[in-house]
Amino acid sequence: MGTGLTRTEIEIELAPDQFERLWPYTEGHRVNKTRYSLPVGNHMAELDLFKGDLDGLILVEVEFDSAEISEGFVPPGWFARDVTEDKRYKNEHLAVSGILE
Repeated sequence: MGTGLTRTEIEIELAPDQFERLWPYTEGHRVNKTRYSLPVGNHMAELDLFKGDLDGLILVEVEFDSAEISEGFVPPGWFARDVTEDKRYKNEHLAVSGILE
């Protein structure tokens, strides 16, 4: 729930039959990526390498327990610009609208 820096994510596990019934509804609105988890200081980062129509796009996400902790985070030099508030980089937008120009 919410957008931007502070939001709630709810993840649920689907049974295989639930997945099979729902998967067709995502046709044409899927994001294809490989995700890697790696330590960045005291945090874990998720590095996403996109494929298909989004080939070449690389995003990294670091989740924090609070906004205060995130504000104290100093990203390593290999991080590019911060796109936290840029809605064009959200998975939903990428799945529906594709790569950014």
